[in-house]
Amino acid sequence: KAAAGGAGLDCPWPLRVARRAATAAGNGTQRVVVHNLAISATCTGCVTAQIVPRLAALAPNASVVLFDYGINDADAHKAVYHQGNFRDLRGAATEVFIREILSMDRPPVIVVIEGRAPVGAHRAVATGYDLDVISYRDAIRALPVTASYSQRIRWTNTKMMSHPPATVHTALGDLIYAILSTRPGDCNEISAAPPPLPKLLFPADQRAMFPTCGMPLAFLTSAPPGTTPAGAEAMLGAPAAVGASWRFTAADAGDRADKFGWLGVKGKEGSSSADRISFRLEFSGLGFLAFEFLRSYAWDGRVSIIIDGKRPLLDLGSHWEDQSSQRVTNYLALGTSKNINVGHGRSKKLTNRHYVPGFRAGFHNVTFVLKGPPSSRFKLYTLLTC
Repeated sequence: KAAAGGAGLDCPWPLRVARRAATAAGNGTQRVVVHNLAISATCTGCVTAQIVPRLAALAPNASVVLFDYGINDADAHKAVYHQGNFRDLRGAATEVFIREILSMDRPPVIVVIEGRAPVGAHRAVATGYDLDVISYRDAIRALPVTASYSQRIRWTNTKMMSHPPATVHTALGDLIYAILSTRPGDCNEISAAPPPLPKLLFPADQRAMFPTCGMPLAFLTSAPPGTTPAGAEAMLGAPAAVGASWRFTAADAGDRADKFGWLGVKGKEGSSSADRISFRLEFSGLGFLAFEFLRSYAWDGRVSIIIDGKRPLLDLGSHWEDQSSQRVTNYLALGTSKNINVGHGRSKKLTNRHYVPGFRAGFHNVTFVLKGPPSSRFKLYTLLTC
């Protein structure tokens, strides 16, 4: 099985691989089953906490993970890569991501996919962990090309083109499918124990910026098309209470199938009960909570987060100045006064502003309350506890 992680469902190469596998299934020659867990507009550092739970829940027993964050990791402009005094955490994020997968009980093979210019941080980790790399760019540079074809691959020699054209995605999808479908045997039948993990490449204070959760107590997320009878409209888990201002939909996010989540649209002032959505989640004593939501230059929504009906613990906005709409993950540790991001790249450790005195392991209610102006929007995608 192959789990494609990286560019979104609307991006051609994962879809091309899936279509090739579906065609083979139709004529009885299928050797590849594709679980496309790709989420558009995310980066490696955006999903470290949920990558292992997503694999376990949506692609159990996957034997190959195709890793492609070449576009959104092309530079370090995302906030997750310049936390504290650090200015480029892409290498640490990549190592955390890769090491989490390789630490699973039956770790899949990881293949780094490069459809555009290579990302130095990805190459460094691929080399350090002895990972295979499929690079369309390197392959095409080694071939003679005609003048007309060179027009279609000119992006390989410029940094102006962030997304490879459709011709590249098509060729890359065919190449990946050919490699997977012609392997000598089923990867799931390999009984050899995985090799020991190599020495860590990046310092602990950098890796600590990317919390992980290999054994979640609660994991609520939208399921990709075809993974459940209801397809993309299914969610793994359900809220305990949903106000009239909230609905589970792909609306306001391009109507793309990987964009399903809980959308809140603020009602008129005074409609507080309608503006609430609550989840009853199991926690450990640490009280680790990760939640993924949408931030956009075009949005101005806000929410307050309330634990067990007490005073608001955190106010959060969906607006940012970056001219993009991206999925962002925030982390809270409710059961400890220590900050989970140890050090923050500074000489003095920061205290945990979101500590809830007396917090204990067990079930707790987590409520999101819309607080922005009427008609403002907030989109929630994933909730995860450890």
